[in-house]
Amino acid sequence: MIAVRAHVEICASCEAELGSLRALKTDLASLPLVEPREGFADDVMRLVRNEKPEPVRVPVFAMVATSVAAAALAVLLFNAFIGGTDRTHLADDGARFDEASDAAVTNPDFGSHAPLIPVGR
Repeated sequence: MIAVRAHVEICASCEAELGSLRALKTDLASLPLVEPREGFADDVMRLVRNEKPEPVRVPVFAMVATSVAAAALAVLLFNAFIGGTDRTHLADDGARFDEASDAAVTNPDFGSHAPLIPVGR
């Protein structure tokens, strides 16, 4: 300890470092004390020992209820976006296409340009 003090007295770099450490110690001492949350020490020791935390146990009822709710939602969404759509117009699309292409080919106004054939609704 005497040798370290003697060195610090003659070494400007070490003296500056010691001053910084003393200032840090003073600043840390002025901070308020904070109580850790319940179980903090156990969590730290578990990490130190490299143990895995206990898994969260979900009741079987909660898993079944969640699965049923997800399935019901999927059925409702499917029905709303797919199942409820009127698809009767799709049956006559082939006939409408044939009529449009025949009309376009026989129309003298098209000249040498390719006709635009309407498809769909």
